[in-house]
Amino acid sequence: MPEEKKPHQKWGYMLEQEADRLGVSRYGTFNGQTLNIAELQRRIWQAKREKRDARLWWIAFISALASLASALAAWHAVVSR
Repeated sequence: MPEEKKPHQKWGYMLEQEADRLGVSRYGTFNGQTLNIAELQRRIWQAKREKRDARLWWIAFISALASLASALAAWHAVVSR
């Protein structure tokens, strides 16, 4: 029967999986045999924030293009009358 992991070990394992999924480096997160959970959490939060910011940048860019198209359409409507 496999040995049951302690809650903090499960938490560390889940953080490592999330770090791998996001492509976060785990270099420097181990102090000997102990996982530095706070540092790994900080890196994961930072990676998630960067991904979110990248998505928001694209939304802002598309919104700016839509505003430009609307302004050009309004200008064309005024000029062509």
